[in-house]
Amino acid sequence: MQTAHLPASILIMRSDSAYFADVCKILDSSGYAYSVCKSPEEALSKVRELHFDGIVLDIGGRDVFDMDIIASIRQERPQTPVIILSSNIAVGSTVSALRMGAFDFIVMPSSAEHLLRSLNRAVRHRRQRESEKRYAQEIEDKLKGNIGWTGQDLDIGIINIFAAVAEFRDPDDRTHNVRMGHYCHIMARALSLPRSFVDAVSIGAPLHDIGKFCMPDSILLKEGSLTKVEYDLMKGHTSYGKQMLMECGLPDMDIAASIAITHHERWDGTGYPKRLREKTIPIEGRIANLCDQYDTLRSTRPYKRAISHKEAFVLLTKGDGRTLPEHFDPEILEVFREQAPAFDAIFELNMPSVVKQLVKSDSM
Repeated sequence: MQTAHLPASILIMRSDSAYFADVCKILDSSGYAYSVCKSPEEALSKVRELHFDGIVLDIGGRDVFDMDIIASIRQERPQTPVIILSSNIAVGSTVSALRMGAFDFIVMPSSAEHLLRSLNRAVRHRRQRESEKRYAQEIEDKLKGNIGWTGQDLDIGIINIFAAVAEFRDPDDRTHNVRMGHYCHIMARALSLPRSFVDAVSIGAPLHDIGKFCMPDSILLKEGSLTKVEYDLMKGHTSYGKQMLMECGLPDMDIAASIAITHHERWDGTGYPKRLREKTIPIEGRIANLCDQYDTLRSTRPYKRAISHKEAFVLLTKGDGRTLPEHFDPEILEVFREQAPAFDAIFELNMPSVVKQLVKSDSM
């Protein structure tokens, strides 16, 4: 059940709990390599010396635990997810752990399937974060000579924290969220918008689908078309996203929240959730709508196949009856025509290799 072909290394801080031995057996039987430590101090020391794909802090049934260890670990290894195991179901402990940056909080005893699912997600998360850092550098190296983008002012920390929440529920969107930031950055610059606005859009765009965290798996991962009831429920992710971003307590989330609520609005008034028209849709929503449509067309989803850049360009600029040029701000659509090669480069650099092979096979 392990998440990748390469063995994953886990650090476990043990406790005197009755379930600790069972946790070790689960890891043994699932192919995980692991190292055991006895205290938060030893865990931090090992983290400083070695790289782990995930860290499990077994705090047993303790009512009081120094959650600062989570922050200390994340300061040393910000890409390494931390999972808390506890038989104490106090809500305060859970909230404190998540606020300090824990990836997951599992109430023990728990099933082997539940524990492994969390570990698999954690390891995928870490490895994806590493891949995204490499992809971002490749994209910058390839494109900055053409579009003058350095990306130095982007708040990557905020992007990673919140985009990871959306990925946790919808792993197919993992690289989609990253690419959205790049697409929208290009478009905002090409539209000669203020630098502060360009940066805000670049930060906010990867968070556009954060509201999907509130969607049930039966809808989010459904293969095939949604029913009308399911589709109406799915539309709610825009409102949930705005609410989550406005109430998250972080500064400068106004643009991100606006993108979340408006990225499915259309120029001709046929979008959702409010059926806004033309310039009643804020500019950031108009930009994100086109970028989201492009990337969705090019990506595999449970209900559709991926298509090539050429096919996506034709659908957006000429339409096919379902996707129409009338859905997009004419000025933004014209800028897209000019920037389309950069969109293709971003997607090619940041798409899963298996999807890339499928697209090439379909276009032959």
